[in-house]
Amino acid sequence: MPKIRIDNENVQKLSTEKKLEKFFDDGPDSGKSPRIPGFGVRVTSKGVKTFFYDYTFRGRRRHYSLGQFPGTSAREARKRATQARLDVQNMVDPQAAVEERREGMTVTMMCKRYIEEHLFGLPLGEIEKKIDMQGQDLFNLTPKQIQFIMENLGHNLSYKSIYDQIRQIRSYVLPELGLMLVSEVRGVHIKAALKKLYKTPVQANRLQSTLSKMFNLSIEWEVRDNNPCAMAKKNKENSRAAYFSEEQMANLVGVLNSYESHPQYATAVAVVRIALFTGSRFGEIVKAEVKHFQEDSSGLMMWHKPSSNTKQGTDERVPVSDSVKHVIKERIA
Repeated sequence: MPKIRIDNENVQKLSTEKKLEKFFDDGPDSGKSPRIPGFGVRVTSKGVKTFFYDYTFRGRRRHYSLGQFPGTSAREARKRATQARLDVQNMVDPQAAVEERREGMTVTMMCKRYIEEHLFGLPLGEIEKKIDMQGQDLFNLTPKQIQFIMENLGHNLSYKSIYDQIRQIRSYVLPELGLMLVSEVRGVHIKAALKKLYKTPVQANRLQSTLSKMFNLSIEWEVRDNNPCAMAKKNKENSRAAYFSEEQMANLVGVLNSYESHPQYATAVAVVRIALFTGSRFGEIVKAEVKHFQEDSSGLMMWHKPSSNTKQGTDERVPVSDSVKHVIKERIA
């Protein structure tokens, strides 16, 4: 078996023409990062690199996966291998715990953990403590319930995005894969689930992205070693462009003018006008405050979008037109 000094730089350079090749750790037997017998990295012809620790436990050869590179760094993999070696020396089989998890986690359980830990950023079981589920399960949360959770957690992610992912899981993942063990899911099962959306290729791509993220997390949770979505090809998406005709724009402006004088609709009218004049996302406009619009001595008005209001999570400062200035000054008056 070929040997290398396992660090990020060397692992990054690894490649193989074989279907699969193992490279074992080669380094000093002592020092800051001593060589660990059995510690290595597995490389496939497609460039997938997975750290592992091979050992013998009670006469049986065992293989323990430590995580995929670059999501798991060489340093982190070495720490895990060191702990695994200590476990073996203490007569604890590290792979046994993984097998126990794999034998117990179904796709439904994985989806529940994905929703709570990844989408909401909460420990398992915490959502039920925060809201009245009214007898519903996690997969049937309403948009209002999701919005309430997000507001209480102070998250910036759109509740609609979360709702769409939960709807996908409820409608397409659970009926097709829900009862399967996560460790048993193969590429053919993923393709079968995606085939249900063959008439809507864009939705199929969104579902594939959600599934891929879930199975990547299952690797981090040590429930499986690879992602079954890797072999599924995404559909080609054609960019869409839609523009108002002069007649449609005139109709819209007419409707806005007719509602502008009604106090209960003034904010909604202002939001739509700013969207038309700037092309900004509605979420950014709705979260904007008067203090975010500052006019200098030359008459130039700048719109400060705090990082908490933008999809990218970064501060933005953009100049606005006289039309937007007029809308803002009307709101101040």
